[in-house]
Amino acid sequence: MLVTGISNARVQFGKKVVFQDLSLGIEPAQCIAVLGRNGVGKSTLFRMLLGIVRLEVGAVSVVGIDSQRNGALARRQIGYSPDSPSFPFGISPSQIFKLMQPLYPNWDDSIVKQLMHDCKLPYDGPIGRFSKGMQMQVSLIAAIARRPALLLLDEPFGCLDPVARARWSEYIKEHLNSGNSSLLYSTHSIEDINSGFCDRLLMIENKGLAFDHKYGSSPPNYLKVSSRNCDRILGEFPSLEVVLVRSDVTVITDGLQKIELVKEWASRNKLLVSSISIPMVLALCGTNDFDEQE
Repeated sequence: MLVTGISNARVQFGKKVVFQDLSLGIEPAQCIAVLGRNGVGKSTLFRMLLGIVRLEVGAVSVVGIDSQRNGALARRQIGYSPDSPSFPFGISPSQIFKLMQPLYPNWDDSIVKQLMHDCKLPYDGPIGRFSKGMQMQVSLIAAIARRPALLLLDEPFGCLDPVARARWSEYIKEHLNSGNSSLLYSTHSIEDINSGFCDRLLMIENKGLAFDHKYGSSPPNYLKVSSRNCDRILGEFPSLEVVLVRSDVTVITDGLQKIELVKEWASRNKLLVSSISIPMVLALCGTNDFDEQE
């Protein structure tokens, strides 16, 4: 059973088509990283799931609720943290949590207390005087405390310092391991993917999904081969998975040990193959807007 499903969705703002015939299914306890250029539609995807952005055609459901028709009901099952939290200047974190608690049936105040304590964040004082990183952490706490079926985090680590970033990676992993939520989060950081934080990678480009790879708990290992040699390699190693095909290049993947065996076999047979990094795979999808060192 899917936690969330998007079927044949079209989103258009004026004359600009953002998504055309987009379909996506999110499974229980799945952690998905969404990558793409600025302005390509990552935040729009989240707002579509929230029922804030309207579809021209298509359907969106969250735990069986049509978020286009019953957005308020669907949002009760979603924990959302935007890329730039916008709280009223004078409100305090304690007031934010008090206002949110009755809106979400699974709200867990023990999560608020634990994370506020661990992050050394004050309950009182106007949040408008907090740093951007502190405001983001309050937003993340509020999202997780809902114990949602679907957790949507838009650039959650972008304004966090390295210590807070590492800490929040662990918090979110612990939350996912409890089996409470599926996670969809946007990022520009390849570090998030290489750390084993997620188990599925999406790339948005050209009004849809240019890349969709489920790879489990280990970071993916990709190999670039000439398309004319691909059938021969797959014949020798049938467990390899083709994840991307371009006119003259094919990208295949498997565990690191198998990739090394493929490279040794290809060398003996005078076939040209090479390892390829995630940024280069994404560049083949149509963008190079990622920093491998980030």
